[in-house]
Amino acid sequence: MRKFKGLKKATAITCALSMVVAGLPMSSPVFAATDEQKAMVADATKNLALSKTTSLFPECAEGAQANLNDGKLKADVTGDAHCALSKKGWGYTGESYAVIDLGDYYDASTIEQVLVQYKDAAANDTCITRGYEIQFSSDNATWNTVASAGEDVTFDKDNCTVNDISTTGAVRYVRAYYPKTADYGIQITEIAVLDTNGDAKTVEVSHCENAAGVTVKSEDYNQITYNITAGENQADYKYMVYDDNVLVGNQVEAGKDYRIDGVSAGIHKLKVVSSYNGTTSEGIDSEEVTVKDASELYTSPRNIVNKNNNADVSITDISSYYSDEYAESAVNMIDGLLTAGEEKDVAFRTGKTSPQSFVIDLGREYKTAELDRFMIAYTNPRTYAKKYSIELSDDGAEYKEVASGDSLICGTDGVQPAYSNAVKLDKLSNYEAENVRYVKVTLSEGAVNYGYVINEIAIVANTDTPTYTTTVDIDAPADLKAESTKYGVIDYEIVAGEGQEDYEYNVYVDGKLAAEKVKAGKGQLTGVTDGTHNISVKTVKDGSLSKAVTKTVVVPLDIVEDGTNLVNENTKWTLNNESDNWSDNPCGTGTSIATGSVVAGGNWYSLMAHTTLVFEQGKVYTVKFTIKSNVKKQFLVATNTNGDKFLASSATATWTGNDEEGYTCDYSAEFEWTAATSKQNFIIALGQLTTEKDGDRGIKENDSIAAGDSINVSVTDISVVGKTKQVESS
Repeated sequence: MRKFKGLKKATAITCALSMVVAGLPMSSPVFAATDEQKAMVADATKNLALSKTTSLFPECAEGAQANLNDGKLKADVTGDAHCALSKKGWGYTGESYAVIDLGDYYDASTIEQVLVQYKDAAANDTCITRGYEIQFSSDNATWNTVASAGEDVTFDKDNCTVNDISTTGAVRYVRAYYPKTADYGIQITEIAVLDTNGDAKTVEVSHCENAAGVTVKSEDYNQITYNITAGENQADYKYMVYDDNVLVGNQVEAGKDYRIDGVSAGIHKLKVVSSYNGTTSEGIDSEEVTVKDASELYTSPRNIVNKNNNADVSITDISSYYSDEYAESAVNMIDGLLTAGEEKDVAFRTGKTSPQSFVIDLGREYKTAELDRFMIAYTNPRTYAKKYSIELSDDGAEYKEVASGDSLICGTDGVQPAYSNAVKLDKLSNYEAENVRYVKVTLSEGAVNYGYVINEIAIVANTDTPTYTTTVDIDAPADLKAESTKYGVIDYEIVAGEGQEDYEYNVYVDGKLAAEKVKAGKGQLTGVTDGTHNISVKTVKDGSLSKAVTKTVVVPLDIVEDGTNLVNENTKWTLNNESDNWSDNPCGTGTSIATGSVVAGGNWYSLMAHTTLVFEQGKVYTVKFTIKSNVKKQFLVATNTNGDKFLASSATATWTGNDEEGYTCDYSAEFEWTAATSKQNFIIALGQLTTEKDGDRGIKENDSIAAGDSINVSVTDISVVGKTKQVESS
């Protein structure tokens, strides 16, 4: 089925008078269908829509498109002979519509009524609570609403709406437009355009010129690309493109490539109709183009999870399966057969909950750059998953997502072959490893009372000869023990397997290498932030790695006790400034930082304490510091972790030195500070060029640092000590 982006309801524009359809876009009374009108539906002399060409959006999700105007009302057929406007798999709620090409231009004043019959009168598959519009057009581009009903729409006893039409002008296209689609589509049994008086008249209209030509090609499975060549003086023309009487491109431009996805396999020929100033052309046909079906990829050598192509592939780590009889049936997902059905000999059935996941062990290492798409086939619209996530790994422990979405559907119910979906691995750049061995598939949403029934999967390469390396399986360590009882520290113990006494191992935290080629036994990792982390260990042998053993560890916060000096013992000071003349050197207590010139335009120069300690919010701390510097004013402030917002500040530091220019002076300060958040940095500011921002701290114009000033600073006696006093809660 073809897919394209539908146009929103167009606003009528002024064009040649003979082509304008004039009408009132307001709600119209809906009448019960009389026996006489029902008879007209099957009469080609009274029903101008009977068996005419139709197009629709987004697609016919259930039933058949031909049912839209076959002249058969629901009472005249056996079963539900309808067409559901929606997307396969249901759940679509956007706009939808059905268009009937009357085949000729008619005087709109000779059309009296439009009848639409629905499969039933339920709110979940009709326009009830959503409303509709009946629209006329002369060019299938500019639409005029000639009748409508709002959210309070009602049907007659035969599930029909019948609208009187009173308008003028020329009309060729009639559209039943639905601004919102029901959960199970808009299920229409019949659309009839009625000339109840038997006086329908065709009118002569001028046609615009055809396009000069159109090229078509199919470079991918189930896809057509076309490009229209404009004729002479067609700079302002737009074009409509049809495939098998289905509108696949509306108001497109010449000279651009347009891609139609989801095209059925076989030979296709597109028709291009020009549209200009309310007129249309008679249309031209393209050359024939042959489209291949993506289902061929399941058996193609490009499918690296087909056991016929890759004898080493297997399904592992299944989250759950529906019952014991499906415990060994996962192999049916990789046998290369699209056989429909739900029995264990043709499909795998997951457990009843969402999400569900499994891992494909390729048994080999394939080149990441050669991977192209993921495919999955279902057999029942009630046992499929809508959402998907595809992740890759080279070790089976750390995964990176390379595709995700909610576009999976199942358009068949037990009909051969199983319904196939294909999705591009469009986030492949997220995965940095050169090779891939493990593919994790996670499925979610959809009805899961009976599990997800999966008939076939595929991981498709972009080449018929995928590159792979046969790997030698390396034994992983027997076990890993890990815990954290102190902020910033993880203690671990690698338990070697049998015969692994001399083996070496790599240790990872959240996928990043933390310790390389260590021996089995106890070890410690430091500098780890608080929170939940995954610690993994892999065996290293002959340049290859084993599958990882992973444990989850929670690193606690470190709330410092009263009386502890938070800064001197645990702080690394670095220079944070706006001058390129300064270097960014670490500094310890009492160490001279730097000497340099202040550049013009500079505003804020400071030393920053990068502390990983955690304060108790609302608690009061005592702050003391002494600075030696040739800068006249100093003060200490506490900021948030990013250093971009003042949370607390000291009073301006006390001037204790000589005022002589260039003399190194001592500044000392002591004040109480209340922790506003847990993690905090401290900044010691060295003044600034303007007084506006910090005038409230006592900064004066002559206290500022000026361009060209030479500065030198050292820090001594820094301490931040917790007090027992608590701030009253407001």
